[in-house]
Amino acid sequence: MTILGAKTVAYLEIASCAFVEIDESTDQAVVRHEWSRKGARTIVGTYRITDFLTAGIQKALRAGQSFASDDVRGDSRLMPAQFSALGIASIVCVPIIANDRWRFAVVIHDSEPRKWREDQVELIREVTARTWARLERARVEEQVRRGAELLDVLIYQSPTGFYIVDAEFRISHMNADSQARAFRNVNPAIGRRFDEAIRILWPEPLATEIIGIFRHTLETGEPYQSPGLVSERADMHEVETYDWQLQRITMPDGRHAVVCYYYDTTQLRRAEQQLLEADRRKDEFLATLAHELRNPLAPIRNGLHYLRRLRGSTDHKVAELHEMMERQVTHMVRMVDDLMEVSRITRGNVRMRKEQVDLATILHGAIETSRPLIEAGGHTLSVAMCDEPLILDADVVRLTQVFANLLNNAAKYTDTGGQISITTRREGSISLVSIRDSGIGIPSDMLAKVFDLFTQADRAHGRAQGGLGIGLTLARSMVDMHGGTIEARSGGPGLGSEFLVRLPLATT
Repeated sequence: MTILGAKTVAYLEIASCAFVEIDESTDQAVVRHEWSRKGARTIVGTYRITDFLTAGIQKALRAGQSFASDDVRGDSRLMPAQFSALGIASIVCVPIIANDRWRFAVVIHDSEPRKWREDQVELIREVTARTWARLERARVEEQVRRGAELLDVLIYQSPTGFYIVDAEFRISHMNADSQARAFRNVNPAIGRRFDEAIRILWPEPLATEIIGIFRHTLETGEPYQSPGLVSERADMHEVETYDWQLQRITMPDGRHAVVCYYYDTTQLRRAEQQLLEADRRKDEFLATLAHELRNPLAPIRNGLHYLRRLRGSTDHKVAELHEMMERQVTHMVRMVDDLMEVSRITRGNVRMRKEQVDLATILHGAIETSRPLIEAGGHTLSVAMCDEPLILDADVVRLTQVFANLLNNAAKYTDTGGQISITTRREGSISLVSIRDSGIGIPSDMLAKVFDLFTQADRAHGRAQGGLGIGLTLARSMVDMHGGTIEARSGGPGLGSEFLVRLPLATT
């Protein structure tokens, strides 16, 4: 229906009414909405303002002045030919000023000349002004409504817990996080007395303590900051932790209420526990280091002592002592070298000497290094190399160290007479090495940790084989430096292990 209303249109006996959007910066008048009697010609479209109005009448409209023309054909303020082309013979135009600019206009027109009475023009002005005011108020109210809806959505979907306890000590507002977490066992929560809900959630005397804290803030206005709260989720076998605070606020009705904000600190607490665990592992490492370094020293010291006493003994006994001492010294040197290597990697002082080399050459070197340990365990080693050469841009010494470490682990943590296999293949521009054993396996909770510094998955299961637990950390660092990845897999304890090393092939 027309902006003027059915009664006004009937009273004026007009044929057409149009609502025009004005943009003087582009000299455009756009008619999008109109009301016409049956058979009347439509004027919906876009027009140039200067094609219809002289500069003088544009200035008057810009100042908020209306105009009426009984017969456009003889009106010098207008361009008669343009109006006639639209079938307009008489017209009333009421401008609408918004933000100090001529933005809109209401146009009443007829296909025949007619005498517009002053009371009719005044009625059109008054109805236009009232209607526009009503539209503006509706627009503002719509903006407020949408703003309130947006605020509700932001509060409701906030990841921070939020709820309000009103003056009647009832829960009046709550967001989704609160319903899903703090009050998950209270349904419905909104509208329920807070003290009743708390006693559902918490045992005594904690429930009474929390209720007292809320009442104190509601009555005194004193804010409260909690030292933390632990929630045990028996249904999920998890423990959640929260930090929360209270503030007294004034509601729209003038009464006080308490708003509670709480934050899920579970991940933070878990991170703290992980740091404590890392610190514990560091202490264990230092103890292990002292123990491991002390063990070789005792036989070396005893050996030296006996050498002094065996000056007259046979060469055979002296040779055995020398062999034992050499073995223990080698063990110590390996551990010290590992420590030095970790230190250099940590400080970024590792220098790579890369060259193009066949992966098979590196693996053969690693096999030769690890063969004594494999044979000592009575293991069967099977090797299946890729048919085509897999050329890497690599530091031969360091990658040989990586694969020798993996083979040594396979030999150490596999019972006598076990199976160890090496398989290589190409995956596009990547070379893949699989080292699999039939050994003790890796528990699922340790798969993500076996590459961490000073971690030994076997120690917790009574299978410690010596060393500092840094071999796999070194292996991962060396593989990373070659742009590759290393991954551990296992079906669990007793089901063997597999380590997959992926390295990029050299570009020709």
